This record gives sequence, C-alpha cells and structure tokens, in this order.
Amino acid sequence: MSEYNINVSYIEELQNIGNTSELENILDKAKSKIVQGGIVNLVRKGTDGIISKFDQISTEDDLANYRRSVFKYLSY
Repeated sequence: MSEYNINVSYIEELQNIGNTSELENILDKAKSKIVQGGIVNLVRKGTDGIISKFDQISTEDDLANYRRSVFKYLSY
C-alpha cells in the first residue's frame, strides 16, 4: 500500500505565512493518495533530524476533518 507523508511542521509554517495555495496542493495530493487506496501519515521532523510518524489518515472523511483544522484560522 502506498503512503504519503505530511510534515506537520511545514504545514504550520504555511499556516503562519498564509500560503493557502501550497496547503491546498499538499492536501489535494493527500486526497489523491487516499482515493487510490493509500494512507497519509502525519509526521514531525525533530530537531535531531529524525522523522516521527504520530498519526495516520486513511479515509476521505478523516482528511476532510484534518483540512478543516488546517484552514480553521485562515481567511480562506
């Protein structure tokens, strides 16, 4: 099964600068992966450079909920 990783630190950076187009690109790729039967991993890169998976999204409903949380405080 194919997987797609979303680096949550990068998502937070994009939220801070208001880059909604890049956020949309990332979430569209995630949706495509889920529709194809894949899994989306939420990961965070630590200060030591190690990438740690802390959550997983496998349904379109879960991705829609994550999308809402990403855009919650952005003027979109």
